[in-house]
Amino acid sequence: MKKFIRLILFLFFSGLLVLLPSCEKEEPETYDIWLPDALKSIFAMKPGTYWVMESANGPQTFRDSVYVTGLEFDTLDILHPGSQLPYAAKDRFRVKCFSLFYGREFHLVSETNDLCNNVNNTEPCFFVRVENYNGQGQVTASSRIYYHPGTVDNGWNSGTGESKVRVTEVIPSYTINGNTYTQVYRVETDRDPTQQNNRSIRYISPEAGIIQLEVPSINVNWITIRSNIVR
Repeated sequence: MKKFIRLILFLFFSGLLVLLPSCEKEEPETYDIWLPDALKSIFAMKPGTYWVMESANGPQTFRDSVYVTGLEFDTLDILHPGSQLPYAAKDRFRVKCFSLFYGREFHLVSETNDLCNNVNNTEPCFFVRVENYNGQGQVTASSRIYYHPGTVDNGWNSGTGESKVRVTEVIPSYTINGNTYTQVYRVETDRDPTQQNNRSIRYISPEAGIIQLEVPSINVNWITIRSNIVR
């Protein structure tokens, strides 16, 4: 009888052990971080893309032609915070643009947080930054202008001092100069280094990129009157 009871107990506890969940942390298949297609479709445009912009300042009206001169994709290493050795990869796009009115080059560059796979990370994984260049190919000013996903919230530090970038509104239908765009992001930077540290407002369309730029303190309001987008 005792042997029978011991056998029953053995089978019972053996079954429990099989059913108990493993205490080991499940590792992801890869730590690579790739840009979302939705983000690339907004900004990653090819040469042949251009925007004709207009800005009225009092009795004067100014016109600018902004065109894409190059599109580059890179694969970058993600370094382990301890060993500083590469353990994963991420991609980056760089859209090179030129403004005829200002006579200067600027780039739209994606920026990916290395800790996207860290559950404790609260900052968005993906940002887009604008970089202004001088004639010698040096960056003169830089600021984040967008983050993905573009949800309305209190914003994030732009990485340039105390300035903040935030999506303040997602506009279902937005019309400028007779052109209507859908799901337009209104993005505000409180102190934009690329606009002489003034407050700037950009309207960003999934269909046509940056379609409007306002800098209220200096009466600048560039709007798109015509564009050609090459994906």
